[in-house]
Amino acid sequence: MDGVSAQTTSVPASLKVSYKCDALAYHPQSRLLAISSSNLTGATWSGLITLAALSDTYAPTKPPTTLDTDAGNADVTFAGEKGEFVAAGSDEGSVLLWHTDKPAKEGTDIALGEHDDIVSAVAAHQSHLLSASWDHKIKLWDVTKGNSLATFEAHIGAVNTVEFINAALFVSGAQDKTVRVWDKRQAVVASTLQRAYNICSVSASRHDDNLFAVGQEDGSACVFDRRNLAAALFCHTTGDSVRAVRFSPHTAGHLAVASDDTTLSVLDTTTQKTIYSFAGHTDYVRGVAWDPLQPHALASGGWDGLVYFHAFSA
Repeated sequence: MDGVSAQTTSVPASLKVSYKCDALAYHPQSRLLAISSSNLTGATWSGLITLAALSDTYAPTKPPTTLDTDAGNADVTFAGEKGEFVAAGSDEGSVLLWHTDKPAKEGTDIALGEHDDIVSAVAAHQSHLLSASWDHKIKLWDVTKGNSLATFEAHIGAVNTVEFINAALFVSGAQDKTVRVWDKRQAVVASTLQRAYNICSVSASRHDDNLFAVGQEDGSACVFDRRNLAAALFCHTTGDSVRAVRFSPHTAGHLAVASDDTTLSVLDTTTQKTIYSFAGHTDYVRGVAWDPLQPHALASGGWDGLVYFHAFSA
């Protein structure tokens, strides 16, 4: 991408959380923010899911709900027809589920435990949930029934990331340096993209089912058209691994990129320009979530234990 001067803000609103923030997710219909954080210091290996109901100014409207877990949680999302479940991918190999309205204060409401290693990513489409694991597998679950529907095996390395493209297709990325597009109706790989570096994150466009973004260990974030994987449509480069890429649900072509170089960028992939940048985190930036109610607004979370709330002009 060509270098341009990007918008920055002085100090966005922020929220302090316990431990290191690994992932963020907004409820699809409200400003209920789920924050996944992990405590990896010393001999302790525990985690926390924080549920924060936010006002229009991103201040909590009431004390956040905190859910303790026995291990770290690499990812978090909302699942169910109306987002009635919070789902987390646990380092101890389970998918953990809580009811959004009245989550259990101790333990989980439901634990789905068919993986043999860390659950590194979760993604939801209504009542269907995908989980990706370091056991090289991806599983499809029905969260309302609490059972697995299918297992997808083709990666030969730890699967780091997964996301639905639509109700039938999903995309995954792994440490075998491949991105795979799957048809869940047939449990087969529809197409494979081979890259030179491990894949850290993927995101499917909400405005064009053919487009997906890939965040890589070499610090690049690239956009591809799944109909022609011979070359990227474009790439943006950061100074370290890109741990999260997220397409905007509001504006076609807007892509958020979170990097271990402690930066957050918003790219306009149609003009190939950086339209917003933030370098206020003091540790790895691992989580990104777009505000479902406000275009041009998003949150970022880092290992500095801070969640920042950003707004920019189109």
